[in-house]
Amino acid sequence: MLLRQTLPVERDFAEVQWLLQEVQTWSYQELDHRENKLTVFTLPFFDGCTGDHNQQHSELPHEHVIDDRSAGEENRGGPQQGSRRRSMHSMNMAYEREFGEQLARITRSVESPSEAELLYVPACLSTMAFTQHLMANFTQAAWAVELEREIVDAIAKAREFPGSAPQTTAQSGLPKPVMINMFRCPHSNPWSTFPTLWHNTSNAIYICIENPSFVTSANSLHVPFYVASGVQQMLPAEQRKYPIYFSGTLLEGRKHSRSWIRTSLRQEWIHVFDKRNILWDEFQQDEQRKARARFLLAPAGDAPTSSRIYQGLATGSIPFLSDKVKPPFNLSSWEGLAIEAWEDPMVKENITESPIFRHALATYDSRLRVFENARRILVWGSLEFLAMLELQLRTMVAHMQTTLVPPLGLAGTHDHL
Repeated sequence: MLLRQTLPVERDFAEVQWLLQEVQTWSYQELDHRENKLTVFTLPFFDGCTGDHNQQHSELPHEHVIDDRSAGEENRGGPQQGSRRRSMHSMNMAYEREFGEQLARITRSVESPSEAELLYVPACLSTMAFTQHLMANFTQAAWAVELEREIVDAIAKAREFPGSAPQTTAQSGLPKPVMINMFRCPHSNPWSTFPTLWHNTSNAIYICIENPSFVTSANSLHVPFYVASGVQQMLPAEQRKYPIYFSGTLLEGRKHSRSWIRTSLRQEWIHVFDKRNILWDEFQQDEQRKARARFLLAPAGDAPTSSRIYQGLATGSIPFLSDKVKPPFNLSSWEGLAIEAWEDPMVKENITESPIFRHALATYDSRLRVFENARRILVWGSLEFLAMLELQLRTMVAHMQTTLVPPLGLAGTHDHL
């Protein structure tokens, strides 16, 4: 069964409902053995997710599959009993390590780039950049310049690899699409960290989980934040003791300060702590509170996107968005998935007096019925998520087979790949 590929640039809730209906007939077994999957060649490359050189770049072609499931929960960003949890930056970037596994379920791996419709670079650029930033003052350091040049060269070699078919798409003369991990959609800030890569790589798809510029781009695959728990069973409404709940830091004195939360929400609806130093018991208690909330407040943090949105979707607590944020997968709105409350000033003054919050509470039962199924679209590992990911990839690859998507940044500074 194949999904439709010709769609509007943005998808409305009617498209989400169609997809939910379509996926009802799916199973994981059927998905794994389906014919006519998108064909992908994974470039043998430095794997920044584990820090290993799995293959030498000069030895194309090779089949290369990332699998760090043996790394354990600590390396996957989860808290450990008797120890402190890793930083939220590590958790947010965990999607880079998980993406390869999700991709393998909806695509077919091939052994030569000549057989592939899509090339995939498995380097976890955001994880590496953040790690280096902790170790030293990171300003386009020498290691980053060398790394992105290696990536650019590897892409060029894969696109030029001799085989039974040209390395251009469908005789169109266009370079094959290539997919690369990146934490923030690069059109939001294309001049930071790896400028050579996205200034000079055409027909590139960047997998990213933040889109603060609110731009819908032909080369950004904006995916949800990764939540390790996956879709959790929802508690019935009568067991949800918190009308709305917030947990986390208040970012006092920062650009997106959340100090208003102390005065807008009742004290029993707030759990303030430092997520970089949360202990296991405290983490478990917080997860239980989230699952017992009707709505989960998800204000902006360092960027408009917040991991709380996706924690709410996973636990079954409807996200309540106090700041404007663009939904992933090119969705036109958060309809059926969250409460868009950023235009109501009362939210940040006294949330119990907010007309939007009052209406959301009054219509909670009807909202919950829609939300219970729709939320699965944005939770990693669900069939609905995999279907939406496949739909997005097929649409982008089909577009790049007929239309050149130019590099980001300044044209003409280098030869475009």
